[in-house]
Amino acid sequence: MFRVFPCLAILCVFALTPASQCAELKASTDAEIAKVLTEAKAGDTILVADGTYTEPLTIKTSGKAGQPVTVKAANTRKAVFARKGQAARIDGAFLRIEGLVFDSHYADCTCVRAAGKSIHFLDCEIRRAGSADGKSGGDGLQFFDSADCLVEKCFIHHCLGSTGGERTDSHGVRLTHSSNMTVRGCQIDLVSGDCLQVDPNRKEWDNVLIEGCKMSGGKVGANDPYSHPRFPVGACPGENAIDTKCPTKSKTRPRITIRDCEIFGFRGPIGNAAAFNIKEDCEATIDRCTISDCEIGLRLRGPARVRVTNCVLFDNDTHCRYEDNIPQLHFAHCTFGRPTGKGRGMFQEQRPSPDLRVAGCLFLGEKPKQAKDASNKAAEATAFADAAKGDYRLAAAFPLANNGPATADAEVKVDRAGAARPADKVPDAGAYQFRPK
Repeated sequence: MFRVFPCLAILCVFALTPASQCAELKASTDAEIAKVLTEAKAGDTILVADGTYTEPLTIKTSGKAGQPVTVKAANTRKAVFARKGQAARIDGAFLRIEGLVFDSHYADCTCVRAAGKSIHFLDCEIRRAGSADGKSGGDGLQFFDSADCLVEKCFIHHCLGSTGGERTDSHGVRLTHSSNMTVRGCQIDLVSGDCLQVDPNRKEWDNVLIEGCKMSGGKVGANDPYSHPRFPVGACPGENAIDTKCPTKSKTRPRITIRDCEIFGFRGPIGNAAAFNIKEDCEATIDRCTISDCEIGLRLRGPARVRVTNCVLFDNDTHCRYEDNIPQLHFAHCTFGRPTGKGRGMFQEQRPSPDLRVAGCLFLGEKPKQAKDASNKAAEATAFADAAKGDYRLAAAFPLANNGPATADAEVKVDRAGAARPADKVPDAGAYQFRPK
């Protein structure tokens, strides 16, 4: 991940700044934006005035490490690149795109396409990718052949596609042949594919971090300002929050970490809709996530290797379905609320795992057969702050059944809230450590 070191404001003046210093360039029309982009140098900032721009934002320049070229809305989300077609194409390195809105009007295309190194999207909005009965479609934000990029505090929504009246995939974020990629603090909602997919082309990828995000399966609301003709009010278009695909033969096993995320509402339109569909030969760590109101919370498929720590699962038809003799599946310090009763319960086994470990977990009601380890515990609803409302913090201390710790995983040194577990006594079972008021 790269760090942004903005130039000192005292050095930034308009137009007459020496080449060795950074400049602040202003633009208020499509033509002015195109012009200043050809003039911009490393460290420069282009301020885009409020308004709607009908030409795509096309960037073919680069900054330097510590001196990115920044394209920034003068007022956050008041500069809108809206057109029936691709809204932005970004090619370069050390670029910062901040506070802009991109809208493609379901024009049979991807909304924003980026390729390069150290590209940072901050506080942007991306909407209406995909198609309305078009021939192909597209995604909200696509990265190709990229590295060390960051998508932060962005709102990506209404990525919806249809062909011939039938739903087609439109993903919120797509990562293809990219490594060291971070998506942090984003909200992704109302997609007809996955909120994030890596890598649909099954090319080499590695080291993806999804952190502090909220991802929803979505439900089309009444009076939707970005309505799509093929998704009526009440429709739930999303497939998965995160879906992994891997090359058949890879030099190394690609890694993905999903941390401190809130995931909910994946109940269609496919069979076995799941929050996380982790499959093929990757290594996944799922830590400090809350997963609720899904047909399946975790669908984990061999030959993936998966660790799940500090997670809370409740109100899913099935909390976890594991398939294809998944070679490694470890759970530690997770809390399993009661499933809805419409599915297969806490766990559904579709071919056993040769290395299934469940330790230090807490179950509302009876423990399933997968939780035979003595460190796991069962609890009544009174053990939690308010299980009926989805609050699975502990109402009182609930120490592990054995002497602990349940596992040596570094992730469980803190709990779901990010608070440290005690080193001088037995920690509590489940995702939360009890904290007296």
